[in-house]
Amino acid sequence: MNEENIKYIGFAKKIVLLSIAAYIVIFFAVNIQNLSFDNIRRFYVSVRNTFFTSQPLSSDKIIFPSDSKIKTDIYKDGLVVLTQKTLTVYDNNGRKYSAHSVSLRNPVLKTSEKYIICFDRGNKMFYVMDSFNILLELKTEENIINATIDERGYISVITEKFGYKAMISVYDSNFNNIFNWYSKDYLLNSFFTSKNTLSAIAITPDKDTFDTIIYNINFTNGTYEIAETFKNNFILSAAAKEDHSIEMLTDSGIISFWQSDYNVLYDHKQLPIEYFYQDSRYTIVSNTVNQKSEVFQITAFDKNGNTLFEKDYEKVKYIYCFQDYFMVIAHNQLYVLDKKGTEVLVHDAQNVLEILVSHNSGYLINNEYAEKINIFSLIS
Repeated sequence: MNEENIKYIGFAKKIVLLSIAAYIVIFFAVNIQNLSFDNIRRFYVSVRNTFFTSQPLSSDKIIFPSDSKIKTDIYKDGLVVLTQKTLTVYDNNGRKYSAHSVSLRNPVLKTSEKYIICFDRGNKMFYVMDSFNILLELKTEENIINATIDERGYISVITEKFGYKAMISVYDSNFNNIFNWYSKDYLLNSFFTSKNTLSAIAITPDKDTFDTIIYNINFTNGTYEIAETFKNNFILSAAAKEDHSIEMLTDSGIISFWQSDYNVLYDHKQLPIEYFYQDSRYTIVSNTVNQKSEVFQITAFDKNGNTLFEKDYEKVKYIYCFQDYFMVIAHNQLYVLDKKGTEVLVHDAQNVLEILVSHNSGYLINNEYAEKINIFSLIS
């Protein structure tokens, strides 16, 4: 090997080392508030895949296995794909971090900044994972109704319970079972609304209708109270808002609840609800205006219940919101709207069933694959 080639190789090594060093500096600068073993390992794998392996740098499509019950969600800017038999974690370039065997008849998938949880609704298996490992595999005594996880990693699991209508089990971030609570009502959901408080949502029959009840439970001392009863309201969905209030979407409207106060934000005016989506800041609902012509009214609200906009679309399939943008899949098109209801992007969405968006990427989901879409670069 001549001297010129040796110099070239040395120069190339320096470039690679400088690139890795820059990669490390950027990682720690961006993630200094969220350092964890899982995030550091994700970073290590990303560096290894970028600089030291021959696999493709990225893939715009994540192909799903042939399974009729596929669930997907965002986890740390990547994608999680859950089937009845497997949970697979991908980075935001479509490269696989890990895959794990699970056993779920009716799979449900939820994610937080810290963990992934999946469980078998109506059965007994429950899993907690990060990007690489199964951290907890639990077989509950009775069938699971629902579960939730907060940003600390605290988990609430609602199960059936013999002699009662339901039971809530609370686990801390180390997966210790720190509290159990037994209910005479049908529990549907729960949210951690403060450091030591869990708000549980239940329904109870009342003649020909249902009432929705909210319990506030202190899981450190075991005390609880009925915070509010909503007569003739059947809950469809609920979300914890960034101000720690709970927003409930019922068959009659949208109700915001905080501690012991509530406010009716919206009345559905007897229009049938077809689709809805809630996050910590916004809510978007789709009501059927004309069933024959398949016209839907899309309404967006802020966390205080203020109407941001109303807009009609035909043949709506899915609605979604992320940050300050609202997304509608209708007529095989993806429409992205700002807070004023102005369309800032129209993109082909042939056969797309839903959309998921993270800070760095988005995914158009159909029955066969998830396709990456850089929504924010297209908008700008």
